[in-house]
Parts: sequence; C-alpha cells; structure tokens
Amino acid sequence: MAILSTIKKGYLLIKTATGYVKLLPRTLATLVSMADGSTVESQITALKGSVSELNSKLTYSTAETQIGIMDGNKLVYRKIAKIPMTNFVNVSSGYDLLYLGIGVLATQIISINMLAYRSSDNRTDALPYSGTGTVFNTWFAGVTVKNGETVLKFHNNVYWGSAYTLIATIEYTKS
Repeated sequence: MAILSTIKKGYLLIKTATGYVKLLPRTLATLVSMADGSTVESQITALKGSVSELNSKLTYSTAETQIGIMDGNKLVYRKIAKIPMTNFVNVSSGYDLLYLGIGVLATQIISINMLAYRSSDNRTDALPYSGTGTVFNTWFAGVTVKNGETVLKFHNNVYWGSAYTLIATIEYTKS
C-alpha cells in the first residue's frame, strides 16, 4: 500500500515498500487509485459528466424539465408557465376568482414563484399585488385540478390587460 507525502518543489513523493518515488503532478491522476480501484482521472471524467448533467437541469423553460429526485425516488420537474393576464379585470364589487392552467397534472407542488410582467418596459410586479399599499388587488389563492390539469387560483379586482403576462415558476412531482 502506498502513502502520499506532502508536496515538495512541485512534485509528490510516494512511499512504497522499496522506498520513495517522485510523482509529477501531471501523472498523479493516472497513477493514484481510488478505493474502488478506479483511477482519479476516471473519477474526474465521471464528475465532469455529472456536472454537465446537473447544469442541463438548471435550465428554466416553458417546457417541462426534470430537475431532481425527491425522497421515495419521485422525479421533480420544473416548468415556467407564461399566461396572458387578459382575464384579470376590475370587477364592479368584490373580487373575481380566476383559474389559470399550467399545462400539466402535478401530484405535489413543491414550489411556486410568480410575478406579473410587462414586456414594453420590463416592469415586474410581485404577487400579491397592491396598487395602494393598503389593500391587495391580486393574490394567489391556491392550487386545484380542473379537467385533468393543475390550475392556479387567483383573486383579483384590478385590470391588468394584455400588456401583462403572469410568469409562474413551478416545481412539482407527477404520478
């Protein structure tokens, strides 16, 4: 069994049964083996592949993307729903209840982040929204299922119009 010593002048000394052997840094990765018998070089290659795979899952897209695995081996997905806010109108009294589908049937919602976005000037408004600072005009009221699709429920009494888009980033599991 070999034991690595400390770095001295740009190389490592490895103690073997017959004495010390100098190892240059560029050859170290191919000579040292891991507990499972693989080389450090092969482990680095495997890690690069894993990092590349993880980076691909950090993509934010309107297409459903698998981003991880939860306890019980449930796959976790992320999707960005972009929904025109044309149905968000000012009602004569009280609040309107709106249902906005996200295009998938989720079994468990893990996270939802949303905002109202106006592309003409890159304006964003957080939800819940208050035009006066004292009363909420638009707020998220929960999640339900309608017609085999997960839908977001909102209470609203303010006109947003076609200039605004609701952008919701949703992380969820499916059956």
